[in-house]
Amino acid sequence: MSKYVIMMVGKTHSGKTTFGYNLEKAIKNSVVLQTDPISLFIQENFSVDIDPDFEYNGEFKNPALKFKLFSSIFDHILELKKYTLVLSNSNMYHKARTEMISKIRNHGYRVIGIFINYPDEFLLNRIKKSNRDAKYLNLSNSFQEVLLRQRNLFIEPRKEEFDVLFEINSENQIHEIQDKITEPVLEKLS
Repeated sequence: MSKYVIMMVGKTHSGKTTFGYNLEKAIKNSVVLQTDPISLFIQENFSVDIDPDFEYNGEFKNPALKFKLFSSIFDHILELKKYTLVLSNSNMYHKARTEMISKIRNHGYRVIGIFINYPDEFLLNRIKKSNRDAKYLNLSNSFQEVLLRQRNLFIEPRKEEFDVLFEINSENQIHEIQDKITEPVLEKLS
């Protein structure tokens, strides 16, 4: 069977992490990778801010430490060639996505994209109801700020970027798409 990387694409509070962990349960030998836990690790283990964030614009010039650690773990998992990798970051910049996808394919993996494309009003409503801790946000003071910034910077994925691209426009589609990315379905795609 071919190995896959499943790349989530979506704005804050779109459910990328929850979807990713549900896939991890459904797909044998899979692992979820994201920057939020890395950022929390840095904050919790160092008494000073050794990773000042900055306006990340998809360039890999002088990235923050959390991105460097993410990249090292990402490269390591690809080199192992034995896991289905689920990337649950926003992956909102076309240039960064393209570079990651190129690296993924160079390691012999196929790429499945999942674009969670909820309206901003729906996401703002989710943010208002959320209990999600904002302590790892360095650049923004709130998730509302994150969403407003993403609204201006987000570049929607194109079908040709991926081997397969699924788009989710409503919560009703979550289980349908999740069922399409199970172990037996991945075997059929190979």
